[in-house]
Amino acid sequence: MFLILILVILLNFGSPAASAASYYSPEYRSDAATFIIDDRLFYIGGYESDLFYLELGQGPFQLLNPPFYLVRSDMPELYVNGHGSAVIVNQTVFIFTTDITNDNRVFLKINIGPDPVSYKFINRNETQNSNISPGGGRPKAVVDKNGLIYMWFTPDKLSSKSSPNENLYIFDTTKYSWIVEPTYKVMFPHTAIILPDGRIIFTVSTLPSHTPNNGLDDVIIYDTVKGTWLNQTTSGTAEFAFQCLNGQLYNNKILCYDSTTNTLNVLDISSFVWSAHNVSDPSNNVVPLFNLVGSGSINVYQDWMIFSF
Repeated sequence: MFLILILVILLNFGSPAASAASYYSPEYRSDAATFIIDDRLFYIGGYESDLFYLELGQGPFQLLNPPFYLVRSDMPELYVNGHGSAVIVNQTVFIFTTDITNDNRVFLKINIGPDPVSYKFINRNETQNSNISPGGGRPKAVVDKNGLIYMWFTPDKLSSKSSPNENLYIFDTTKYSWIVEPTYKVMFPHTAIILPDGRIIFTVSTLPSHTPNNGLDDVIIYDTVKGTWLNQTTSGTAEFAFQCLNGQLYNNKILCYDSTTNTLNVLDISSFVWSAHNVSDPSNNVVPLFNLVGSGSINVYQDWMIFSF
């Protein structure tokens, strides 16, 4: 049994009741970036120019009229989810995506607090060791307690650099400098989770095939303290139609929802055993009546798993 409850947020409110409400009514979008700061779930991108948030700390959720608030309506139109990552350092968000990274720019920085919210594109010449900065692609990124962002890019580069990328890129947000470390081998990273002890868990598949091995994603661990890689053996049962995308950490477990099979796949990171749970079974406390498309986002807040699409 899981304590996770599923909350479905539809980013499309066209009903008269919603339009008459005092809350912000966002337009439908796909592949928006989401991130949680304090008790607010922020949304940006999806080829829309607004930055807004869902207030999570106001008690019971009102699904017919969620408390959305507009922050800015003049943000860059980005296509982030599935094509990049957003990481948080204190009240600053760093966004890396194929829409941003090119021969000149490397990322977008958004200062959420204090008001007013501001943003700035960071160019390569504003960073140290820019010659080893990534040339583009779709990164899975996490940040450690020291403000170091670790990025493992997919091998299919979308910039002028088309060769497979075998590097783990590390960006120091205090010095604005780059470090590069060779990766375990060329793989296709799906989910990146950093643990309190500094280990980064990547669920991956081996190229050229992007399908899991016997239904299980491989697990590669990078130890940020020791600077070492480990190919972690897993066991158990999982039901992936494709891969563990948008995995979320909850109570020492990585949760991966597969909408095609309507399955919540769970990796226990103390034993590295997979288990599959049919979310249509009421005994699991997770009963979504929908099919989540790949353009949606997933976040965990307290005991809630929040789907937005």
